[in-house]
Amino acid sequence: MLSVMETPKHERRAIEEYLRSQSGPDFVIEHVEKLTSEYVLGHQYDVWDAHMNEGRWWVITPFTNLYSQDHIRSMDIALSFHIGLMSRVMARDSVRFKEGGTNTWVLEVLRRLETASDNLERAKEVEDVQAVGMRLRETLLTLIDKLHDLRLEMPEHVDLPQQDGNFKGWAEIYSGILAPGPSSGRLRKLLKSQSDCTWEYLGWLTHARNASILDGRIACSATNELIETFLFAVARIEYGSTERCPVCSSYQISRQRTDAGDWIRECATCGWSCPTDALAPINSEHEAPSGGPKDVEGECITAEGFAVYLTPGQARNMLEEAAAAVAEEDEQPGWTSPFAFRFPEDDSIHDAHRLVFRSFNHEPAPGYVFGSPVKGYADSRRARLSVVTPVTVLLRRGFIRQAGAVPRCGGLRG
Repeated sequence: MLSVMETPKHERRAIEEYLRSQSGPDFVIEHVEKLTSEYVLGHQYDVWDAHMNEGRWWVITPFTNLYSQDHIRSMDIALSFHIGLMSRVMARDSVRFKEGGTNTWVLEVLRRLETASDNLERAKEVEDVQAVGMRLRETLLTLIDKLHDLRLEMPEHVDLPQQDGNFKGWAEIYSGILAPGPSSGRLRKLLKSQSDCTWEYLGWLTHARNASILDGRIACSATNELIETFLFAVARIEYGSTERCPVCSSYQISRQRTDAGDWIRECATCGWSCPTDALAPINSEHEAPSGGPKDVEGECITAEGFAVYLTPGQARNMLEEAAAAVAEEDEQPGWTSPFAFRFPEDDSIHDAHRLVFRSFNHEPAPGYVFGSPVKGYADSRRARLSVVTPVTVLLRRGFIRQAGAVPRCGGLRG
């Protein structure tokens, strides 16, 4: 029995609003259901099955987009296509920060870190690795300089370092500023100890006469981890404490709009809610691409060739089951092709790949060796070696129908 995935009302409402925005006046929603959620490279992707009077569609978030199930019948293929498409869109549109934004201070630090990493990739001699150590030390000093620009409140009755190049001294000061109080003692200790150890390791690398490429990679990794820790500590101060549900203490609280148009804060765990103000307009620090959308030349191309019922896992399982059955019944030698099947009605041999493709799409291009009667083979020896599992083996597993030997899906669609 299939288990139905939980579908929160506010998520369903957001999907329905998106569908209405993409359709005409005669549009009717018949059924919307969340099928699965998958985490890929740190991002959660939700797949929805939408039934409408205009057909069935896959709706995939984030970067919500819909795909016709007439063109892409497999849910796995639709999700893979969506992830690839969104990755290309994000890679094509470069991120540019507006001047004066709160996050621009990290750009020079990250640029210096990337430059040191690129130099390490081209390093050939020990002097090149030593130079990487020097660049990484300059990167950490740039981090301290950018922390100065944030104008964080300095503690009272504390002696500040007199030299700008005293990284360990300034790192200790900012560790106390970014992680104040007893509850942040472990983070404060982590920032200080990580800063001390990384700076000392870079000092050794800069002067080591036997430093290797691997030593340089360790230095880059340690520096990157230290910078990330400071960035997260700064973000922790900027965003403050995370709001929690007063009933179940869950963090999963979000602003949602009800069917009546009112705004509420709702807990996705226990369902607690209370009235709230509408969401403020987004003040993005990212500049919109100049020049507006570009006109696309030529006609739009309808995606074809996705109408496949079998996922790679289903196809692999099908072939493994067929091979296991053949081995048990001793009806086919192990050295013959497991993809060819003989049909006793006309004494012909067909390739399973061609049958599946032809059933769901069209007749494939000629050129494959299978698909001709045994009697028509030019090489009779090759024909004898290709005579394999009778159709009854596949019939018992539901891979081929009796009438016309037309293949069908062995499992659920998608």
